[in-house]
Amino acid sequence: PGRAICGIDYGSHEFLIGALVSGEENMIAAYKSGDVYLYFAKLAGAVPWDGKKEDYKELRNVFKSTTLGISYSMGAAALAQKLTDDTGKKHTKADAEELIAKFMKAYPKYAEWVEHIRFDYAMRGFHKLPDGWVIFGDNDNKRSISNVPIQGFGSCILRKAIQ
Repeated sequence: PGRAICGIDYGSHEFLIGALVSGEENMIAAYKSGDVYLYFAKLAGAVPWDGKKEDYKELRNVFKSTTLGISYSMGAAALAQKLTDDTGKKHTKADAEELIAKFMKAYPKYAEWVEHIRFDYAMRGFHKLPDGWVIFGDNDNKRSISNVPIQGFGSCILRKAIQ
């Protein structure tokens, strides 16, 4: 009594957090565009700059799956399977490698930041979130290590909001 639970899903909030913590201007512009997936397709040259979501739904879905897969540090084989599952069309490891390369070219500061996070964790043996929570050096999963600063930052925001 006297309390409530509210669930809110902010669209592309982890993408925005990744953009902000890495200082990646292209990701910030993508977020401001209102459709990070279509914006990535435009940066990659797959969709014209005046292209609209309704005209490029299938292609946008490829770039959506790629963006989400890369945000969890998927490798090419896993991304190829995700693309195949998500689109219903066969995607090869070579397709995925090309899309990963396009992502890294579109968002070079982010790509550099992810490598820095992994290196920093390996050297220091921990990663500390802005509110003091820590992940220690016993985690050898590179996907987890590079995702902790982003999902963890989102958790920091939530913990601050409910205090």
